[in-house]
Amino acid sequence: MQKNVPKEYLPPKEYSPEYIVTLPELARWSARRTLNLGWFSLIRHIEEGRGDKVAVLDGDRKFTWNELLKEVAITANALKELGIEEGSGDRVAIKLDNIAEFIIANFACWMMNCVPVLMMPLLGVPEMTYILQNSEAKAIIAGARFTEDIDKLKSKVETIPKDNYIIVGGERDGWLKWEDWRKGKSDKIQPYPDTDPMDVAMLIYTSGTTGLPKGVIHTHWDLGPAALCHAKYVLGLNPDCVGGGHPTFGFFFGYFNIICEGGATGAAMSCIGPRRKSIEEDMFEVIEKHRITHIYAVPPVFKAMVESDKSKEYDLSSLKLAQSSAMYLPPETRKRWVEKFKVPILDSLGQSEVGYLLTTFVDTPPEKFAATGFPVPGYEARVVDPTTMEPVPTGEAGELIIRGPTGYRYWRRPEKMQESIWNGWSRAGLLYRRDEDGYYYYISRTDDVIITAGYKFPATDVEQVLEKHPAVQEVAVVASPHPERENVVKAYIVLKEGYKPSMELAKELQEFTKKSVAPYKYPRRIEFVKSLPRTPTGKIAGGTLRKWEREKYGEKGEKPTPDIILGE
Repeated sequence: MQKNVPKEYLPPKEYSPEYIVTLPELARWSARRTLNLGWFSLIRHIEEGRGDKVAVLDGDRKFTWNELLKEVAITANALKELGIEEGSGDRVAIKLDNIAEFIIANFACWMMNCVPVLMMPLLGVPEMTYILQNSEAKAIIAGARFTEDIDKLKSKVETIPKDNYIIVGGERDGWLKWEDWRKGKSDKIQPYPDTDPMDVAMLIYTSGTTGLPKGVIHTHWDLGPAALCHAKYVLGLNPDCVGGGHPTFGFFFGYFNIICEGGATGAAMSCIGPRRKSIEEDMFEVIEKHRITHIYAVPPVFKAMVESDKSKEYDLSSLKLAQSSAMYLPPETRKRWVEKFKVPILDSLGQSEVGYLLTTFVDTPPEKFAATGFPVPGYEARVVDPTTMEPVPTGEAGELIIRGPTGYRYWRRPEKMQESIWNGWSRAGLLYRRDEDGYYYYISRTDDVIITAGYKFPATDVEQVLEKHPAVQEVAVVASPHPERENVVKAYIVLKEGYKPSMELAKELQEFTKKSVAPYKYPRRIEFVKSLPRTPTGKIAGGTLRKWEREKYGEKGEKPTPDIILGE
């Protein structure tokens, strides 16, 4: 198992997750001794008669599965000339916008049983340097707008030869131009190497808000047959569907939903490209142009689409299903989406480490819109006491643990594996509760629990109240150091247009909160900000906010800083 990379880079056996195979589709594939994603996600569709169907849509460009295979073959043969060896597990970094070249480069790595290393567009030089060094990448394929930053780190990355920097969409000294690099290469693919289903197929690095980014391992099994659990039983994808949305392919949400599940089912893969207009108008435009049936977005984008009058200018009739992930979907946004677009919207819990764990379904009743739903078919979930690991009673909060056809695996981080696996179960780092009907409800991250004056509660208890105030556009609540109470509740608030920060508004927000929560939960400290810090995946960076609090008030709250900060 996992023979295509050095053993010491993989999780120790004693800290590896336990896989379970409960679906007939998975049982069929688990019997195979070899399984290559290049075949599973591309050649298989041609062998099954879908070669002339559209596989990739990128602006006005279209590629059938037959055409995609030729592009992949050319790229694989070009990679070989750079010294990337078939079956070696050599790592190739990809830093591109959502364009066809990302899919082509990724499939070429799969076909060769090499490992694409995903890099999100928003990563800065220090993060990119660490990822390239830690993964020991041997080549990088990057968009023109990223190359200036990458040039700043070249001298620090010894594993990438000077001729192994490929630029897409432009020209730059010291870089091979994508078109020139591939020119004259054969469009015939050599027989792909024998591939163990558990060979490493992709590396993606988490945001690293609480330390260095963690390299997450995915295998040919994870991104192929296991993707069917979600694609078939939750989304209902098939070869007549088109999946698309704004999440970047360098973010697991976009990569898994559009590329992996497209490859697993034969659904066409839509590329939204770099930002052109507002995010909501870009979404409307790509839905109309590519006739998207399944749209994927984070909650703030769905909210922007709901609130935009521009939707009337576009034909959105192809839409069959929407899916929200990456952060909590407020029930109000979900309700307004269904009312406006008459299209079901799912709220799903996914993680870079394992794919999807929990999800709502099309038939979820409105009174359960606050829930994250049930385990994805093929997975099992429990809510347990984090100390004893015993299940907690129905309705009580506990730590979410899961197992299924995927599980947590970290690259060169055995100590992190020890923290993340218990008796074969993956520890999701989240607090949940389960109601009497079996629905799971998100409470918070395990590191977002606030302790004040001996009371312990999740930050979301306060956030969900403040979000209902008419002045609040966005809010994040964290623990703020205090000399007597250990911590107090601090709310960072972004106001809606038309509202201005003031002491009066701060006090109004405090009183508003007191009406709905226990007295010890109201925000004793409030800071108005123009925007909230975010991770490269777009999530609110709670670790950054907690760091700000320690800097403002001191590690034990000893600095005399005002409780109400009006901002600029």
